[in-house]
Amino acid sequence: MERISCRGQTSRLLVVMVVACLLPGTNSWFTPDTCAFPLANRTRNWGSDEFQQCEFNSTWQQLAQHQHICANPKWNSCTLEFQTGGLGDLEAENYSSWLCAKNHTCADGTGSAWFCFVFNEQSQQFVPWGPDSILKLVEQPNATYYDQLCSAYQLPYTPPPAPPEERPPNSVCGADNSTCVAEIQSYCAQYREEASGWSLEQQREYLTLCAHQDCMQSLSSGCRFLDENGFCYANMAAQLWCKEHPAHSACSDAGPAAAFAPLGTATGAHADWAPGSFPWIGAIGRFACTCMKHCLCPNATLSSPLCLCADPLQTPVGPGSWAPDRVVFDANSQGQCACVCQSAGCDGWRELG
Repeated sequence: MERISCRGQTSRLLVVMVVACLLPGTNSWFTPDTCAFPLANRTRNWGSDEFQQCEFNSTWQQLAQHQHICANPKWNSCTLEFQTGGLGDLEAENYSSWLCAKNHTCADGTGSAWFCFVFNEQSQQFVPWGPDSILKLVEQPNATYYDQLCSAYQLPYTPPPAPPEERPPNSVCGADNSTCVAEIQSYCAQYREEASGWSLEQQREYLTLCAHQDCMQSLSSGCRFLDENGFCYANMAAQLWCKEHPAHSACSDAGPAAAFAPLGTATGAHADWAPGSFPWIGAIGRFACTCMKHCLCPNATLSSPLCLCADPLQTPVGPGSWAPDRVVFDANSQGQCACVCQSAGCDGWRELG
């Protein structure tokens, strides 16, 4: 391998050259006079017992490829900045280069953020030398160079795993301490627990009944927070707990406009809650649900449905395509709901001509 020569240049320039030129299996990186600082008051006292606990386990190849392991507990952070150079007059057999690493734990309390090592070319290991507060090897680069240095050597950060979530209270999960089974409306709960053995028609029927219960809740106590299936938590205690813990995985937030105070910020005749769509169980396809709020819709599934609504301009909400043919004013429909869940077709279905 051709040796690097940068006589007269400083080691901060050599950092880039070293990373670009080092290859596995090389035994020497620098000529004796390569980018060396004056080494007055420095000796070959590396490997002393005082610093025997100090380690630098990355290889040159890892440094070049940004593969330093962030989880190494010996480092204070996952951003590794280093400077390196040649030993010059202190070069010895198997030793010709030094490296100082910023924020190494062995630098704690030494008056410098940097701790330095020499590289043993026979064992291919970094040997502790001492803190830079004594060795004074590290240059303080100017602002422009510092930005380039950080850009070149900032390593990927792997955040620590999130702490385990606290178990929601019984109002959310029920009294069983081993699992979290959401307290939801009765038809929704029956669908959740039994639908795997039902026909598609029975699934559709119970989803319609479930949507009706959730719709009625949205007009009374409110439904802002949903379980993992998209069903309303059935009691106010669960809704309020989720409002205090909106990032918890058990709390799916339909948004502040989905409920009136104290759960949300909705105003007007009704909140923005709407039913959802649900996959078929045992087949490929979906049901899409629609609700008419403050309405009664007798025989809603007939071909020409009529809805009696407290607001004659009421329109359906939800992803389904069902809608009444006529809406007639009826003050007695205030606080009522009419819901229909219908097949939205097979996912990927294509009718051939």
